[in-house]
Amino acid sequence: MFSYLMEKILKFGGTSCGSVVSIQSVISIIESNFKAQTKFAVVFSAMSGVTNQLLEAGNLASKRKNIDNSIIEDIENRHFEIIKHFIPVTGQSQVIAQIRTLINELRDVLKGISLIKEISPKTSDLLVSFGERLSTQLIFSVLQQKGLPVEYVDARILVKTNGNFGKSEVLFSETNSLIQSYFKDNADKICLITGFIGSSFSAYPVKFFGWPLPKLWAPDPELKSIFSEVHETSADIFMCLMALHFAAVLWHVLIKHDGLLKRMTWGRASTD
Repeated sequence: MFSYLMEKILKFGGTSCGSVVSIQSVISIIESNFKAQTKFAVVFSAMSGVTNQLLEAGNLASKRKNIDNSIIEDIENRHFEIIKHFIPVTGQSQVIAQIRTLINELRDVLKGISLIKEISPKTSDLLVSFGERLSTQLIFSVLQQKGLPVEYVDARILVKTNGNFGKSEVLFSETNSLIQSYFKDNADKICLITGFIGSSFSAYPVKFFGWPLPKLWAPDPELKSIFSEVHETSADIFMCLMALHFAAVLWHVLIKHDGLLKRMTWGRASTD
């Protein structure tokens, strides 16, 4: 999917993202390609073992009320260890906060699982996505501190799938359109992409009185941007008109005292 936009796609698996030594090697490879002015993108898996830990945490959460914090703390500490090794002390707090935000979101998902005592394929997919999101955010922060022109890319904004959670298939037409547009706009960046995750494009079709409406065309980011601007501008105009209308009401009630509001709400005033 990326080949016609990039000279090279680097893919690093869990072992490559699993320790200080292996991540140092990953950083060296990325820096080498950048210095060689290669046009490339990078895809990351979760740290080795993290996906299995996430599945185990979800399974335990579905069987009892309390979440097994030891698993989450281990995942968190492994990422903090990388931060403390590669990030200067002055920049660590910001990166730790970013990782902790994801960890807190993960805890919320597990809390939801523990409350309903069930883990659906959809929730399981969401759960394991944290591994790739954490590792990619981590390496993005390290490379950013080194001054490289990196861009964190959550693959869910690009890779669109059907709604078959657990066994989703990529919708290539929609996905390729989004990829082309994104990489055209970010050609000067080293895009660091979360591996193995996407978002459902067709699981929740738009319905009209219970009838699903057909997809008439593939997503168009440029058209989306235009309609977003039109929507925002229309909302601003509407709010201005509402403010003017309210001001006019106050003028009639407090200054003119002409009974307009009464005529509007309780009928015409008597002229007898």
